[in-house]
Amino acid sequence: MITSKDNGASWSAPQLLNDQVHYEGASFLGIGPGAGLSFVDAAGTNVIALPTYVNTSPQYSNFVYTWDGGKTWKLSPRTKTNASESCMVQVDENTVRKFVRNGAGHVQYVDYTWDAKTHDFTVGDMVDVPNTMKTGDNEVSAVRYPKTVNGKPVILVSTATGGSRGRGHIYTLSVEPDKTMKVIHDKQISNSALDYHYSSLTVKPDGNIALFYEDSFTGAGSGAGGHSHHKYLNITK
Repeated sequence: MITSKDNGASWSAPQLLNDQVHYEGASFLGIGPGAGLSFVDAAGTNVIALPTYVNTSPQYSNFVYTWDGGKTWKLSPRTKTNASESCMVQVDENTVRKFVRNGAGHVQYVDYTWDAKTHDFTVGDMVDVPNTMKTGDNEVSAVRYPKTVNGKPVILVSTATGGSRGRGHIYTLSVEPDKTMKVIHDKQISNSALDYHYSSLTVKPDGNIALFYEDSFTGAGSGAGGHSHHKYLNITK
């Protein structure tokens, strides 16, 4: 971990966190890809979480987190079923929703519930998002939109839906009162079997959506031999 106290003008020397976040029996602990998550819980504690995954043959998804400004780090429980790379969003003051890369043919997520007293997370079961598609061998990106749509919170999920990391889509998902999700819009970004590898979503200050993604027309493999693209999207279109 490196830190900055002057808005990024300078950075500290690296601090190793291995002794705090070691996962027994894992041959690999991977970070990301994608951004981490910072949220304030009901008690006013700022929690910072960064997506990780472990290889214990098979792989499982989890995350590292701190609640005291980076002095202490813990490793969350792993997912109950196989998963790897992930992207996290905050659903409410105590719920972190983790969208994962796994072998499923549709978008899946798992909720983690935060206990502000013990500084622990508990992991739920993997949940399907109805009426979605996803290729099994690709990363997903997710971001919470800062405004509601029809009075409900909204999460955007970017994923390849077919071919070999291709046919990119962005699903606009409403969070229902029971925390389940419904597709309220499906935006197709690309239509080739090799044109949508890893992607990243963010919300711009003007409320539009910025999307960055890779393609590859020479074979699968994280954009190898291909190009990177960016698009700006308005959530109302």
